[in-house]
Amino acid sequence: MTSKELAHALQLRLQADVGKPVKKGHVYELLAAAFGYKSHASFISSSVLAPKRSGSAFLTPLASGILNRFESLAYPANASAKAAAGLVEMLRGQEISAISLESLVRCLRQEHRPHQDDWAVSQGDDDDDSDFLFDFDDDFATPLLLDGLNAAADKDNALAHFALALIYMIEVDQGNEAEGSQYWHLQRQQGHELSETAKAWAQAYEDQQSHAASLRFHLQRAAALGLPAAMLEMADRFDDASFFEAESSAADLDPNTVAEIAAKLGRPEDVHKWLTRAAESGDTNAMRELIENHDHADLQRCWKWLYLAEALGTDLTDDQYVGIHEDGSPFDDDVGGPIYADGRDGVSLQLLIPEQELEARTLAQSLFSKIKAGRLKRGVDTIRFEID
Repeated sequence: MTSKELAHALQLRLQADVGKPVKKGHVYELLAAAFGYKSHASFISSSVLAPKRSGSAFLTPLASGILNRFESLAYPANASAKAAAGLVEMLRGQEISAISLESLVRCLRQEHRPHQDDWAVSQGDDDDDSDFLFDFDDDFATPLLLDGLNAAADKDNALAHFALALIYMIEVDQGNEAEGSQYWHLQRQQGHELSETAKAWAQAYEDQQSHAASLRFHLQRAAALGLPAAMLEMADRFDDASFFEAESSAADLDPNTVAEIAAKLGRPEDVHKWLTRAAESGDTNAMRELIENHDHADLQRCWKWLYLAEALGTDLTDDQYVGIHEDGSPFDDDVGGPIYADGRDGVSLQLLIPEQELEARTLAQSLFSKIKAGRLKRGVDTIRFEID
């Protein structure tokens, strides 16, 4: 169902319930009111209609907001309740919900980068990330959803462009695993008769090329409009260094992912910068990486990371080895056979003079306090140790 088809169906239902003609513009206003918006303009600037999924990110249509909007549009009061209930009934029957563009992008980014711990487009410490997860499939990218995103993108909405790019990104990545043939595509272009199988291969190739072109277009537009997450994706997928050259703070992005992309582009200074941000946010793996490969020439800085990791409950000086089978799987006594060791040695550092040791502990304590305060603010109480 397209947005025009939905509006027409709702218009017919509303006209039957109120007993008089209903303007198409009023249909859109009432539709926005169903999801708690004061106007259609405010709705389309920040949200989009989408298939209903579980999770608090998806809005459920309610009749209460529609009743107030009916009153402001001067429709008969005695028919408003019936019309509002009918509109909600149709939306729920079609399993139509709404979601903010920001939340939609968060969902799609998690689908695209499921390994990231922090993948929000904007910070929201009180949000539960699990509310934003959903299984993306072809049934989610409905014509109704794409209509709304394209309409917002036409108005230079960066989040709408980015959401479209992410949808095509998922399609492209999944499509790369499907059968597609440039050869049969060229054969079809030249007018040759193809078997049904060859036609499917040709069509799969054409779909992949179309999705790839749409992905690049919308990602470039979102990046050009200044969205840091889109600029980072441009760096990752198309080796465009604009993200790093813009010196964006991008506090909402996963610093480890940014560091990985910087390494891929051969930007060691940016790798160090973003690993440092990861360490300062409490990532002990980043601290180890800094000690071993980036900050080893600065002994006091290395001890700062060591003390900070200790405060967070990780002793980086401990050797970390586990038993494994020959194939790399964890060793199982019930399986038996030869056992191999896998892991790494603990960090080993030269001692500091007392003055430097005190400075390193002080710096670590300051960072620890900031990390602890941030986690407590988000309701994450996982820190158990203090610095001696």
